[in-house]
Amino acid sequence: MAVTTVHMMREAVTISRQSVKENDDRFAMLKARGVDLAQQISGTLWSDYNAHDPGITILEQLCYAITELTFHADFDVADLLLNDAGLIDHQAQSLHLPEEVFPCRPATIVDFRKVLLDEIKEIDNIWLSIETAAHTAESSEYDGLYRAEVRRNRSSDIDNKVLIEKIFTVFNRHRNLCEDLGSVTILQDRSCTLHAQVEIDSSRQADELLAEIYYRCSACVSRNIPLRSYDKALAEGYSLEQLFDGPLTQHGLFDLPHDDATLDEILIPALFSIINEVSGVVHIKGLSLEVDGKQFYETVDRRDKGRVLSLDFPSDAAHVTVELIHNGGVLPVSIDVVRKGYQEMRYRQNSMREAVQDFGALYSLPQGKTRSLGHYTSIQEHFPVIYGINRYGGSGESSARVAQTRQLKSYLLLFEQLMANFSATCARLDKLYSTDNSQRQTYGYQVIDKQTITDIDLLYPERPAEMIAGILSKYDNYFERKGRVLDYLLALYGQKFTQNTLRYFNYYYQEDELDEVIVKNKITCLESIIKFNRDRAAGFNATQTVWNSGNVSGLQYKLSILLGFRHTECRSLTLPLAKLGLKVVCHDDYRTMKRGGHELKMIDPGDIKEYVIDKFYPVAYEWCDEVQAVMEVGDNIELFVPLKNNIISDALLQGGVDLDRFRAGSLAADHDYQMVFRPGTEQDWWYIGRTETRELAERNILLLHRFLIHLNVESEGLHCIEHLLLRPQRGLHHNNLAMIDQTAFYSSRITVIFPAWTARCSDPRFRALAEENVRANCPAHILADIYWFDFDTMYHFEILYKCWLNARDAGNSSQNGLRHEIDEAAKALILFLHQRRRDSAE
Repeated sequence: MAVTTVHMMREAVTISRQSVKENDDRFAMLKARGVDLAQQISGTLWSDYNAHDPGITILEQLCYAITELTFHADFDVADLLLNDAGLIDHQAQSLHLPEEVFPCRPATIVDFRKVLLDEIKEIDNIWLSIETAAHTAESSEYDGLYRAEVRRNRSSDIDNKVLIEKIFTVFNRHRNLCEDLGSVTILQDRSCTLHAQVEIDSSRQADELLAEIYYRCSACVSRNIPLRSYDKALAEGYSLEQLFDGPLTQHGLFDLPHDDATLDEILIPALFSIINEVSGVVHIKGLSLEVDGKQFYETVDRRDKGRVLSLDFPSDAAHVTVELIHNGGVLPVSIDVVRKGYQEMRYRQNSMREAVQDFGALYSLPQGKTRSLGHYTSIQEHFPVIYGINRYGGSGESSARVAQTRQLKSYLLLFEQLMANFSATCARLDKLYSTDNSQRQTYGYQVIDKQTITDIDLLYPERPAEMIAGILSKYDNYFERKGRVLDYLLALYGQKFTQNTLRYFNYYYQEDELDEVIVKNKITCLESIIKFNRDRAAGFNATQTVWNSGNVSGLQYKLSILLGFRHTECRSLTLPLAKLGLKVVCHDDYRTMKRGGHELKMIDPGDIKEYVIDKFYPVAYEWCDEVQAVMEVGDNIELFVPLKNNIISDALLQGGVDLDRFRAGSLAADHDYQMVFRPGTEQDWWYIGRTETRELAERNILLLHRFLIHLNVESEGLHCIEHLLLRPQRGLHHNNLAMIDQTAFYSSRITVIFPAWTARCSDPRFRALAEENVRANCPAHILADIYWFDFDTMYHFEILYKCWLNARDAGNSSQNGLRHEIDEAAKALILFLHQRRRDSAE
């Protein structure tokens, strides 16, 4: 029995792009649906539901108005996003331009060469090489360490030292994680002379033709990189994606083949093809290059022992070694005319590297058409005059008739207010679909004026705007709706940012506070989506200040946002406590240090229940300003017993973010109220302090609670250390580090350090999530060591880390380089990290 297998194609789950405007029956469908509902509701009441029925008239007007509003909502997106000035604010809408979103960071040697050639006009060519520790017998080579050889631009008079510094600066601005530029060599010119006999026709002047031959052969020998303008490439059929493929180069497109770095030999026969392409050349009888007094007819090395070939232009007519032959005779040339033509061609090429390309001329941005989206026209203007509700009213009608018309207007106002609000919502879509977080509403509303509906003042209640806003606020969950809009904008860039980390490990925020923090994080991510996504593997700029700045690696920046840390910059994680004179210690150590003191007395309310006058109750949450709490607790720290000796237990720091752990009560009548706290691991209550009244005790607990949250939030962050940057400034290895395999230590390795003393960072589940994020976002070829330091260990680490960064900063600005100071600071940091690794292994 034959079995036939039928392969069914799964229907794609997509949102149809069919426009509402294409539905010609929408009015009839709405009316039919309305009549059907009216029939169901009316029951036994009779009506033929024809046009003469006033209810059908009202239904028709409402259906017409709805279709018109739907038509407005279906305008082009560009029309809906126009701001009050009639323009699209691309920055506010987070709509990045093609030259911002298409290019990538330099990822290959070719990419780096393009960037360096683009930003440094004083060089004609640059060759980069990199050796990996896994493929070389020399232990001095580390993964990610580049070496550069540079051909200067002959017309530039820049000093070699200044040029080398400029190359280092540009490279460090674009370098990736665990990459660095080890050395730069300025190649010396190795002169060569072109010998040739070229037969030409009479179509061109001999002087002009000879200038072009020298120019083209010089470009081939020197390996000058061809440069094309973007508009020329666009005219040749390139798309925007192709134009902006790779890193962005401001001055044009460098035609660099991927195997260019390997072309270290000049093929003499290639010069035949180059000269044959010159218009007017008929035949080449002989061709060679003279280098160091030797003639080469096949190949010659382009780079050799710190030198690079450069084709000499003849200084005078006697040194012209290229003969132009016509009808069997050698044509005379004017060397001055040839030199002028040659220099003009070089100038045209060099001038392109001076002019910045106009990227805006390569495409047209949507402009949008101004629409009166917020304007609402009342349906009452379309009713027959006999109804008496349009602008003409019912003149001469009786008071009873006037009252009936006003009743009808009031009835219709319920529907019209909804439609007017819909128009107002459409008018503010540019604010909703943006990073603007100042207006805490997603629904728009408007008060209908008397020009729209007559006698509207008689229909509206007092202060109608407040009434309408109050009603909408019950349904406008701003953070939920704004969050979904931001999710959509992030999805345009292929990003999903749910902030589940904050939701699952919410130690610090009330529900509304958490929603606000998540929306702010999404806005931060959207505003810096290029840094968040494209630059996720970027290294920090090693030639700029790092400490207390936003100059951090892309990995550190992205992890800080993903993990919900308040700060993304490189900063001290111990300073928030240290500047208040506080030091975090383990709770067991704290109890040992305080044993026998009155400060640590633990209370069991059950043991003293006969002395309790006013029971110990929890404190109800009230919002408290964070800055005010820090100032008041910091200025009155002696009121809080566990803090006044400049030491804070991690049990209080971590458990104090939970308000339910605090109580306030009294052992005396109407005065002397006690504040107590219970750590999670103990049954007894910890004495915090005393006040005169319960109200003051509860206020102090709320201040302390917010203060402890502040310390936790401000202490969270991370440090990311690239091992390659710790290598010695001079020599192959640091001295006195024989116990460390330095080649393996510097190659493709980073260390990521988190604080262990905060409420979230002490949670093993959060630690597992954080480590998973590190490994998921770290480039695949890089090994990340992850540590969780306690307060004391972090404090000592930050001293060493800051000392090393400061030494690098001083070295960057010093003419002497301060290499010894940098190496000594690096060695201390390496030994510290090595000891932590040994401790974790044990």
